[in-house]
Amino acid sequence: NQSIEIVFYKNGKIIRKTVILADKYAFTQKREDRGKGFLGVIPSLNYRYELSLLKNPFTNFPRSFFYLYALPFSSLFGGFNPIIEPYTKFYEVKGIFSSNPSLFWSLANAIYWIFWLNLAVGLFNALPMIPLDGGYILQDVFEALLDRFRIESRRKEKIRKTVMVTISLFILFLVLYPLLLKYTYPLFH
Repeated sequence: NQSIEIVFYKNGKIIRKTVILADKYAFTQKREDRGKGFLGVIPSLNYRYELSLLKNPFTNFPRSFFYLYALPFSSLFGGFNPIIEPYTKFYEVKGIFSSNPSLFWSLANAIYWIFWLNLAVGLFNALPMIPLDGGYILQDVFEALLDRFRIESRRKEKIRKTVMVTISLFILFLVLYPLLLKYTYPLFH
């Protein structure tokens, strides 16, 4: 219950606040931590390097690119982990995982990342761009629309190909646009 003053920098201003420290034992459950003050803030300088890799995955290619795609698995090695202590302390693991709660939380994190990766891949696959599934669905719908008109089959095929290539290239441009903008914007301004 010791009261300390912390000083931090936010929005160009130095801010001073008084906080009351918690007992570290409440978070670690270790005897040697009983009676020690605990703030729960971890200073880190490594975050700048990680943020620079994530901000621009092509600067230190291929290392930063692989780091970006390995991020979901970094929780296994102490990296980003969405379900961590002290949040896990609010829940009591029961059932077959009660003897090994850390295994349960590791599996929960794995399922979390599998869900998000599956959703991202599925949504990308639904884009109306050939060779993705969404492109073939759009192509079938467009062919059905063209069949309603009396147009010779060679002309229908040419119209269908032209429209599908145009739409596919436009969607590809929209996917790549944020990356292109990031690197071309500084050239013009």
